[in-house]
Amino acid sequence: MSCTVVKLGGRAAAVEERIAALAAELGANSSGETVLVHGGGAEVTEVSARFDLTARFVGGVRMTTPEEMRVVDMVLRGRVNVDLVRRIGPRAVGVSLADAGMARALPVGDVEQNRTARAGHIDPQLLKVLLDTGYLPVVAPVATGEDGRGVNINADEAALALAEALGADRLLFLSDTPGILQEDELVPVVDSARAEELIANGVIQGGMTAKVRAALEAVRRGVGEVIIGEYCVRGDLTRMCAGEGCTRIVAEADNASAGRHTE
Repeated sequence: MSCTVVKLGGRAAAVEERIAALAAELGANSSGETVLVHGGGAEVTEVSARFDLTARFVGGVRMTTPEEMRVVDMVLRGRVNVDLVRRIGPRAVGVSLADAGMARALPVGDVEQNRTARAGHIDPQLLKVLLDTGYLPVVAPVATGEDGRGVNINADEAALALAEALGADRLLFLSDTPGILQEDELVPVVDSARAEELIANGVIQGGMTAKVRAALEAVRRGVGEVIIGEYCVRGDLTRMCAGEGCTRIVAEADNASAGRHTE
């Protein structure tokens, strides 16, 4: 089906003006073609600290204790999700990966100690029904584990899995940077060969490495393209979808669009 999955993160999720601008843009263009996936890790960490719970991360992914899972549900499925729904407007519908058994969650380690899970099989039927009737799903990345209790799935991974299951035309990661930068210059298009070259040269590093490789896998599995960009003002979504001011990750790019030089 024709749709765009948008993953909200970075400063766009933390700065009031940017959240307001994004919500207004989504609300104005909500025509049954967009799915919004959000995180909210900074607020989860802040609220957890009030209960003397210390956040622990491995490879940038939160390892969620059973006690912290209560906070994750409260913040992500509760305050953050409903706040976005209210801001976007009457066509927005708040859901989670737990609704209608949308995600089959795969445990990470000992489920009695760690309620973080991976996104397994995705059933996108609920989202398709909402999209087909003109609604804009706003998805919180909390799901149900094999033991029937809540689990927390990394929002980046959830967005990738949903985009793949929906066969989305594009997946937008709203990040803290305008895309992949090489010597302060934006790399406009990246395919598999170019990505490995930039990783080997240290241009792509840290958490961006995993994100880019996961994006390439999503493209190989049917997502049209993955876009990494920074959302600052209203209209940025439209510009990014047009390939402006962002990095597009595609299955294969020609030499010109990828910025390569031939002898």
